[in-house]
Amino acid sequence: MPMMIVTTTFFMMLAIQTLYARVADLPAKPVPVVVLCNGDDGLTARICDAVKHDFSKSPDFTLEVANKPRIVIVRIPTNVGWKKVNGRIKVLYKVEFSLKEGRDLGSSGGSCWERSLNNCAVQVVSKTRDVLGQSP
Repeated sequence: MPMMIVTTTFFMMLAIQTLYARVADLPAKPVPVVVLCNGDDGLTARICDAVKHDFSKSPDFTLEVANKPRIVIVRIPTNVGWKKVNGRIKVLYKVEFSLKEGRDLGSSGGSCWERSLNNCAVQVVSKTRDVLGQSP
């Protein structure tokens, strides 16, 4: 029984240390963020613009240029995908999160309808809060 308590405590401390290490280098709110999009098609450009717009409206983030230190990088690494569903276009995206210094914070994906790209943008901003351990 005591060994189980020691093991559980060790893993809890490790989890806390890992979470702290992910966000310890970040400045206080608003967190500087840069949005990079590697896709070259119109749909990807539109979703990228929507994501930048939502970050610019958020009190938790401030849009910055990529060469500033201690910045969160939100990258849409490729052209977004899409598929027709009942005559509508569903947009499928992937996003990667990292710190400028190169530390990977993970990746995520999601979807929204083409006519509501702002919904994808809201998801990206929310997922960025999640990876940074912030609440809205």
